[in-house]
Amino acid sequence: MDTLILNDNSLQGQIPVQICNAVQLETLEMTYNALDGPIPACIGQLSELEYFFVSNNALTGPLPVAISTLVKLKGILVDDNFLSGDVVSLFNSLPDLALLFLEDNDFEGTITDEFLAGQMELVQLDISTNK
Repeated sequence: MDTLILNDNSLQGQIPVQICNAVQLETLEMTYNALDGPIPACIGQLSELEYFFVSNNALTGPLPVAISTLVKLKGILVDDNFLSGDVVSLFNSLPDLALLFLEDNDFEGTITDEFLAGQMELVQLDISTNK
């Protein structure tokens, strides 16, 4: 299986760590649910992942550092959650990143010119309504 789309299904609880066993996943979408707790650190095992969409949930805590190892990522949508921490450095190693939606969370940090210069494929960046 390379695509798992579970959008708008009233899913509750934490993202199960068993999802990390689906190592062939290229697309993982779980938007508009009631998921809470942290994004599992094992997300870094999904080395084929290109699209990670978990917008509009109640996820908390920092983005896992392991997300920076997912070099095939083209889209990360984690907007409208309760995520926190400094995230700018997480994305420096993602050369194909085109979509990055971080809005409506509690993220901190400064988007530098160096960061933007390194994101050659970035088409959409939304960081509104953070700290």
